[in-house]
Amino acid sequence: EDAKEMGQIDLVENYKALAITLVKERILHKNGYSTYVKQEDIERFILNVKDKVVKICELEKFPRTIPTEVKNKFKHIKKLNVCDEYYVLFIDYNKDEQNLTEKEKETRKKNRDPILFGTFKESMDRFYFIADWEDDICDITLDKMTKVLKNLDKKYEVKHVIDNPEEYLNNLLRETYKPIKMTDKIKSIFKKLKVW
Repeated sequence: EDAKEMGQIDLVENYKALAITLVKERILHKNGYSTYVKQEDIERFILNVKDKVVKICELEKFPRTIPTEVKNKFKHIKKLNVCDEYYVLFIDYNKDEQNLTEKEKETRKKNRDPILFGTFKESMDRFYFIADWEDDICDITLDKMTKVLKNLDKKYEVKHVIDNPEEYLNNLLRETYKPIKMTDKIKSIFKKLKVW
């Protein structure tokens, strides 16, 4: 109310986004989805996996089939109606397809290695973990992503939704929270990283 009275439009919008994020995160938390990573963590991970081509894309653009167990988790979280977008972090094998035998190409088309995240339009810098899966060929799981990030920064920890509203708001304010639009900020960063 004070911010409105003073005409502080940005502050009012930030507080609105905070309130909506708080409600959505509490819904996720109550349904067992309380882990998230920051956009900067994903960027750092992509830049520091040297032996593989790691990409992130919208779920609708993901080029492989998804296992039933992950589909079931996705259907569950979709029913909660809190995430506005879904993204998949995965290894892209397209770069060396021409050097593979037909059998190897066929094997690579099977399910493998992604992490499925959901985001809110109010806080696009937070990627909420939904599921990951792996097979015999290769893997990227949240645990393995965390290990890479811990090697870069010993203090790194995966973040968790806090179920105490007062503590939650204090943490968000300490993070100098600002909502980010996917079309403006994140897509341009991922394009610069050549992962979009």
